[in-house]
Amino acid sequence: MTTSDLETLDRSELNRILAGLKAAEKLKQRAKLDFFVPYPKQLEFYRLGATKRERVIMAGNQLGKTECGAVEMAFHLTGLYPKWWPGKRFTKPIMAWACGESAAKVRDVQQSKLCGHHTIAQLPSDEGWGTGFIPRHLLLGRTLGHGTTGAFDTITVRHTTGGISVLGFKSYVQGRALFQADSLDLVWEDEEPPGDVHSECKARITATGGMLYMTFTPLNGITEIVSDFYPAPNSVSRGFVLMGMRDVTHIPNPEEVAAGYKPFEREARVNGIPLLGSGAVWEEVSPDMIRVPPIPLSEIPPFWKKIAGVDFGIGHPFACATLCHDADADIVYVVHEHKVADAMSALHVAALRPVLGEIPVAWPHDGGDREKSTGIQLVESYRDLPGSPGLRMRPTHATHPRGGYSTEAGIDAILIRMRTGRFKVFSTLVNWWLEFGSYHRKDGLIVKKNDDLMSATRQGIMDLRYARPVLFGRPPALKKPGPPQQLDPWTDRPVKLGY
Repeated sequence: MTTSDLETLDRSELNRILAGLKAAEKLKQRAKLDFFVPYPKQLEFYRLGATKRERVIMAGNQLGKTECGAVEMAFHLTGLYPKWWPGKRFTKPIMAWACGESAAKVRDVQQSKLCGHHTIAQLPSDEGWGTGFIPRHLLLGRTLGHGTTGAFDTITVRHTTGGISVLGFKSYVQGRALFQADSLDLVWEDEEPPGDVHSECKARITATGGMLYMTFTPLNGITEIVSDFYPAPNSVSRGFVLMGMRDVTHIPNPEEVAAGYKPFEREARVNGIPLLGSGAVWEEVSPDMIRVPPIPLSEIPPFWKKIAGVDFGIGHPFACATLCHDADADIVYVVHEHKVADAMSALHVAALRPVLGEIPVAWPHDGGDREKSTGIQLVESYRDLPGSPGLRMRPTHATHPRGGYSTEAGIDAILIRMRTGRFKVFSTLVNWWLEFGSYHRKDGLIVKKNDDLMSATRQGIMDLRYARPVLFGRPPALKKPGPPQQLDPWTDRPVKLGY
């Protein structure tokens, strides 16, 4: 209907249209759950619920993490699962908790999103009651909490089976003692809980085989809870989703919003990456300073020198970071990553050899340790030898140009490059960026956890002087005997006859 059409309508017809629009808006408020459309990251979080006992979605501010949690709670309390729902389904009424930082926060956030908005001065009015994600006709009743106006202690919800679900509202400030109660089917913790409270919440779901999920912005850094999930991959019982501003569409002018945050907190508030503050290894370096769009490896200039660095998987994942050095501009680019846990060296070689080809590989000093079962040095299981195609492992472990293999010296070398614009990383290296965001210190010492690609990158930087302008993907050919005093192309040292 155009403006000219509206001008021809009489007042009664305009009133009828206006009344219809108001009725449609009211219907949308009363059926809010039916209108919810998840973002891909929210859908991924729901899908993990089908197999994971504990989950967390870490996201920036105002990106939809709490709404994601409220929608899931509404589905479980009511049994009104939509056709698109990929997560866990309860087939009976449930006993559940929704937990938050304080009674007022729980009231204003979780309670409001589930039951409807209200004013602080009074209980929810008839207009507000039932305008949350739980449909009004299924909200049976509520009991008031103590000490905070308008805060509920419990609500009862009609389940599709005919039974009644019960949801209790809890605040972390109540302390651990008040979280010791009967068994539950479901616990939702909005914003990161204290460790002792979280432990009690987990205990509540043990006997029932229930489920616990958390939704928060990680402003407290790498806490014990965060380190259980981030940046490690999903485990048998735990699931993890990271949601940033790039994963949503409802934020206007995201660049302007991001610029409004202080640099040290920007990654947490924008992308959900844990805030490290003064504990960050990469101090005064934001991802925007070093992140660059990727280009295909086949299109990387052939005159750029290449070297790969590895960190052997001794009790942790094996990792390989491939570096390119534009010597003219003296800029190092991290262009490829490989990180796998619990796999034999032959599998790593098979995955990397088609990519690395003749690129030299720098390795840490512990690669010279001998395996207890065979007595063979660890690095030898990766090396390219006659009759045993492998990788072009450097003849000796990585060292700084002036000798030694100090971790701090390697960190300083990378930091100088980062701060001076001479170190860049392809934006598509997901695991590298996850480690970058969590690489931190405690009591001044680097925390050696989930740092495999960081270590591999450091090996490559230490041996950068041995990088060579070879092509990606060319299978390494076995060397033939040469004349005496032939120069080894990997060490620039004279070698004797033979391989």
